[in-house]
Order: sequence, then C-alpha cells, then structure tokens
Amino acid sequence: MYDDGGYMIDAFNKGATGNGELAKILAAITDDLWARGYSNEDLAKIYGGNKMRVYAQVWEGKPPERFLQEYPERLRMRQEFQNLFHSR
Repeated sequence: MYDDGGYMIDAFNKGATGNGELAKILAAITDDLWARGYSNEDLAKIYGGNKMRVYAQVWEGKPPERFLQEYPERLRMRQEFQNLFHSR
C-alpha cells in the first residue's frame, strides 16, 4: 500500500537481508499511516504491540486473553522507559 518508488524491492534485490533498509523509510511510512487515519495507539500496536504479544505468548507462555488484560500496563511501562531513556 505504501509507494516507496521501488526502494525496498531494489534494496533486497541488491542483497539487503534485514530491517535496516526499512528503517530508512519508517518515518515516511508513519506519516502515511497518520494521513490514513491511524492513531498513535494504532501505531504502538503495529510497531511494538505485535512483538510484545509474541514475546508474551512464546517466552512467557501467556495465553492471548491474559496478554490482552496486561497490555495496557505493558504500554504504560514502555512509555515510562522511553521517558527515562529516550534517545532523542
């Protein structure tokens, strides 16, 4: 859905193997998602929530319903750490 002018396909065709190339256009993707009406909460779920859910289910052995109950607290803690250890 995001038109990057073929940047990502070209990067992988040239040998890119990870998400490093994606990081170069992540700000533009975020702007596009906001323009499409996604909220900051939606973006938190897209960018971090899925990783948090998989971690909780695989590493912590939590069922999905328990993860959903704990998700607001995980987001709060994540924000607290970002405030303490922000990189920008």
